[in-house]
Amino acid sequence: MVNSVTNQDIESTDAYKKMEPMFQKLCLKLANKKIMTHGLIAFRKSGVIPGSIAGNNLRILKDLIKLKNN
Repeated sequence: MVNSVTNQDIESTDAYKKMEPMFQKLCLKLANKKIMTHGLIAFRKSGVIPGSIAGNNLRILKDLIKLKNN
């Protein structure tokens, strides 16, 4: 998880595992991975999650941040 969020990173989160299969497929789309990657980079640099990230992407991003900090 150096520069981009991968499918394996997303699939390892609790938020992803709790989602319905339809939403799981949507979260693995390239556009959503780019949003989460941008959010993760912004959080690493500023300590703040961008306000433009919401919904399932936000839930997964929060889990990724927790995994990174542990």
